[in-house]
Amino acid sequence: ENVSTKICDFGLARGITENTASSNPTPASHNKMQIKKVFNNKDNTKDKKQKPNTNESIERQLTKHVVTRWYRAPEVILFSQRREYLTAIDMWSIGCILSELLMMIGDNGNFSQRSPLFPGKSCFPLSARDPEAYKDNLDQLNCIFSVIGTPTPDEISKIKDEQARAYLEKLAKNSFQKPLNLNEKFKNASKQELDLLRRLLQFDVEKRITVDQALSHPYLEDVRDLQSELRHKKVAFDFEDVTLNMQTIYELIVDEIANYNS
Repeated sequence: ENVSTKICDFGLARGITENTASSNPTPASHNKMQIKKVFNNKDNTKDKKQKPNTNESIERQLTKHVVTRWYRAPEVILFSQRREYLTAIDMWSIGCILSELLMMIGDNGNFSQRSPLFPGKSCFPLSARDPEAYKDNLDQLNCIFSVIGTPTPDEISKIKDEQARAYLEKLAKNSFQKPLNLNEKFKNASKQELDLLRRLLQFDVEKRITVDQALSHPYLEDVRDLQSELRHKKVAFDFEDVTLNMQTIYELIVDEIANYNS
């Protein structure tokens, strides 16, 4: 009856809004204890007047090891996340979860026949130990393309990473795959359910359905309650997008250790 869901995951959580304010964190431990470890910082940001961060002044490095492999979006695997489309990563994961729910329709509770839509055993190049793993049908990208089809030349051209683009072009040339007929895969799913699934599982992040678009999809029309929806203001964390040298990072970690062991 009550379908509200609350999620709290700060393990690898990062802010979506870019922090453009000037910030120069000073470790508390610096003045309270002797720090024996000293780093030779070639670029000592403590001695420089820090400027507000912008896209031009700092190149933010997004972590690649996010999202459980079976629910990991193609752009993460291909090192091609773009900050303005980070929420699309979650929409892909939602599509993967929706596919599992659709598999349950009409299966008479036979859970042994259920499986993830993309059950990859490796994720080249992130977690594959074998350099030839990308040729395996159970490599994560191959699992994905066996369902949604190999990306088109136009979609591949949008990938910024040169190596990732070359890899996709090679796949498209040597092992092109057509999209799977989802009507056959999910025989008991409605047209609206499959339409939402297709929109969620778009390779191109620009084509992938957004949160607002998904909530406005006809499939959710009967259950959506606009009055109960809450929207939060964008949050910018002052500890993100800040240039730090190794010495400062080390001392900030000492701060955390001291905080929980004092």
